[in-house]
Amino acid sequence: MNMTVEQDDKLTRISLAGRMDLEGTRAIDQQFAFATSTQPLKLAVDLSNVSFVASIGLRTLLTAARAQAGRAAGWSWSRPTKWCARSWKPPA
Repeated sequence: MNMTVEQDDKLTRISLAGRMDLEGTRAIDQQFAFATSTQPLKLAVDLSNVSFVASIGLRTLLTAARAQAGRAAGWSWSRPTKWCARSWKPPA
């Protein structure tokens, strides 16, 4: 799992690549938590290169979203792949 962070005056963009399974999530968990939870941000998380999200990966994403919501900050998931989006979409 790889993570890159780009910041400008208005937006912090975090791009993730790889599988958010146990191993992949552990690889980025602390860095992701620090980047998303230490201050209020307008945050976009790019999931276009994430091929799989396990429950532990979903927990990491939702924990960060909750932290930003508690600070009245912005949060969005950007460009999830079909398989990544299926990981958190409830069944019909």
